Amino acid sequence: MQRHELGSEQAVGAQASGEETLSRLRRRFEQTDDPRAQSELAAEALDQVERELGTIRERRQQLDSREGKLWSRRNRLERFLIDTRGLDWWRARREHARDLNLRAAQAARSATRS
Repeated sequence: MQRHELGSEQAVGAQASGEETLSRLRRRFEQTDDPRAQSELAAEALDQVERELGTIRERRQQLDSREGKLWSRRNRLERFLIDTRGLDWWRARREHARDLNLRAAQAARSATRS
């Protein structure tokens, strides 16, 4: 398994764990009438939400970094292929990609109508 896939699985696990924690805190909050206990539970929930936001922010930064590296690699490969295969190859490839995207968009629209 590649490193970025493992990170993704860990992020999903952390998110599920965070949601379980918030759910547990919510149940405890609703089961008590003591304002002091509710205040403590609300403060604990706020800490949990802030931790989750930090985790998501970190994950987004990792994904942004990965995306930037992939775009850079893609652009280098495309430049190489344009140099070796020519602009006609590039134009044909772009046209094919545009057709595929158009078909995918049409299929998505059809699926949402069903």
